[in-house]
Amino acid sequence: MAAIDWSDPERLRMLEKRYSLPDIVEQRRRFIELAKPVPGESCLDIGCGPGFLVEQLQAAVGAAGSVTGIDHSEGMVQVGRLRCPSAKLLQAGAEELPFPECSFDLVSITQVLVYVRDPVKALSEAKRVLKPGGRLLVLDSIWSQSSWSGADVHLQRRILDAFDKHCSHPLVPMRIPELLRTVGLEFAKGPHV
Repeated sequence: MAAIDWSDPERLRMLEKRYSLPDIVEQRRRFIELAKPVPGESCLDIGCGPGFLVEQLQAAVGAAGSVTGIDHSEGMVQVGRLRCPSAKLLQAGAEELPFPECSFDLVSITQVLVYVRDPVKALSEAKRVLKPGGRLLVLDSIWSQSSWSGADVHLQRRILDAFDKHCSHPLVPMRIPELLRTVGLEFAKGPHV
């Protein structure tokens, strides 16, 4: 799997545009609603990308709280720093978080587990940095099961097949409850997105 060069300004502009689409904006709104961040909490966004969720988490926890975002891509981290200068953003991987145990009230992992080499290790690390009673929210998609209206069904299939080849574990979202139990986390009852 080849890494994407996020230092390319045109590629970043396209990504920014995608993150601003109404369905993605609604997805973040719903994510924040489920996460219930409150003023004063400490949050970690694993795979923060260009910092849209970091920005919303920072607004929710306020000046008394703190938000840290990590991404494997330095280009993403730099864009995120511009978007939310009050947050701490750094280049790091989900499988080796550079934080002490029990550091965060809330940890989010959005569209990351399909990419990492070892999803169980990434979830173990998330658990390790959670404070007792902390919350972990995970969002990942099975892109090959996506659909959209279009005239060329074969083109759609080729795009989705290419995306699956781009991911390390394209079907891991189906196993998230099992993986959470594997690392000793409870899969919460209630609304799921």
